[in-house]
Amino acid sequence: MVFWLAILAGALFVRAAIQFGFYKSWTMLFNVVVATYVAIFLTPAIVSTIPAAGETWYGHVLTLMALAAGTFAILYGISYACLSGEDSVSVSFPRTFEIVLASFLGFLTGFLAFSFVALLICLTPLTQQAIVKTLGVDRNGQRTNISYVCWWCDWVNSVVAYRDIEETSCEKVIDWLEQNAQSKILPQRKRRAAPVQPEQSDDGETNGDEKAQPTPPSTPKPAPPPAPDPANT
Repeated sequence: MVFWLAILAGALFVRAAIQFGFYKSWTMLFNVVVATYVAIFLTPAIVSTIPAAGETWYGHVLTLMALAAGTFAILYGISYACLSGEDSVSVSFPRTFEIVLASFLGFLTGFLAFSFVALLICLTPLTQQAIVKTLGVDRNGQRTNISYVCWWCDWVNSVVAYRDIEETSCEKVIDWLEQNAQSKILPQRKRRAAPVQPEQSDDGETNGDEKAQPTPPSTPKPAPPPAPDPANT
């Protein structure tokens, strides 16, 4: 289900990419890729450094969203200032060639953007609901989308990483995020589902509403008066 929704999102981006043109479509894809990479790979460091960011399950999601949105906004501002000025370099391509390239880049951008949003949902308690599992929004239903996200992130990581790539793969980072988020969800559910234990006094009797109430003694009914003797009347 998520895979087909991502394809639909990619198709919507294709229409917008044809209007933007090749350069703007390429810039949009670059901004989305870098924003996704920064959000996924910096969130564990922020959660480990700032405990308040990882105390609850939604802390991970908010951190991912804030990093992605902030990075995308900065890159979009830089690219807009560089590509829309009077001194910007522009190379014209044949109309057909530009439409094909812009459509392809738009589809990749839409598929990546929707896959990242689906990954955010995967880190929330919604994945524990039966209807969400039926729609395939959980981790097992997003294998293709997560693999696509990891392919872009690992490619960027291979360019900018300064340590072993296998130790900092996107798949391992997402596994860490999921396990850490689930560790915040399960204790809350256990506290909600735990039954209230009745308190006991020193003599072992149960106190509270569950204490057995004594049964009031039944009042005996009075005996009926004896019938009059006809011999005495």
